[in-house]
Amino acid sequence: MEKRALRGADVKRIVVSNISLIVFVILFVTSIILSPVFLSMANITNILRQQFPFMLIALGAMLVIMTGGIDLAAGQILGFGSTFLVILVNGLNLNTWPRLLLGCLIVIVVCGGFGFISGFFTAYFKMAAFIVTLAMMRIVEGITFISCAGQPLRLNPAWESTRVLNSFANHRWLGIPVAVYFAFAVMFVFMFIIKYTSYGRLLIASGSNPMAVRLSGINEKAYKLSAFVISGALAGMGGIFITARTSMSTSATGGGGFELDAIAAVVIGGASIAGGKASVANTILGVFALALIGNIMNLMAISAFTQRVVLGVIILAAVFMTTMVSKKQD
Repeated sequence: MEKRALRGADVKRIVVSNISLIVFVILFVTSIILSPVFLSMANITNILRQQFPFMLIALGAMLVIMTGGIDLAAGQILGFGSTFLVILVNGLNLNTWPRLLLGCLIVIVVCGGFGFISGFFTAYFKMAAFIVTLAMMRIVEGITFISCAGQPLRLNPAWESTRVLNSFANHRWLGIPVAVYFAFAVMFVFMFIIKYTSYGRLLIASGSNPMAVRLSGINEKAYKLSAFVISGALAGMGGIFITARTSMSTSATGGGGFELDAIAAVVIGGASIAGGKASVANTILGVFALALIGNIMNLMAISAFTQRVVLGVIILAAVFMTTMVSKKQD
């Protein structure tokens, strides 16, 4: 009896520890069953490429949530980054790849600056992150519309910089877009930072036990601020990729609900909204769980309006399940 109880406890522990993976596997198998096209190389590649900006925003959302905050501005910052890059390239004639690189760095720094503002008011003035980032979302949205007058902007297709951007987004190596390799490289970098560096450990501690961090003589506010800065910078990188894929930007890019889906992916990945608990690997599993839901509904020709209802219900169910599991684990 004792051995059976021990085995039952072990099974429960395994299930609790891998709930995000279990959700992903269930969705993956379901997708295979529902559509014979799902496992085609074209479809898998399309999923990977489409999720690149979403992965970046989700990683940023994970860092902010890890510190006990929330970032509602990331989606609009992504849209701004896309538009601002086109404005820079066209306005400053950034027609070669070295100039393009400079333009991309400026975009990332400016987008990180938006994150800095949100983080500064949140960490140093103890304002609610929800309100601060909601205000920042509207501010960035307005700046984006003003900067492009609400009109789509296009890159010059004859310029070297445009061809380099297109190559990054669409060129394939071993059948997989180069951008996908870059996305997973970023993922592994964040895995290393969170797991093996003092910065990662203190970032987690600043969310789980800020008082202990403060009493240790460490400025936990700076760590919270840095999470918002990185979130903004990653959103800017996502915007660059969207421009690279389409050679254009629109003022509506930031209105796609990226930030809300990113937060859902982080929570599906087992993160605690209260802070102090998150995983890079599980966040990425959450990203692709949502991607599988959307992809299979597209393959099944389900209408866009119905998709929203179904996606919302599935997100709610998945988040409820992972939250209940996390409570039992605690």
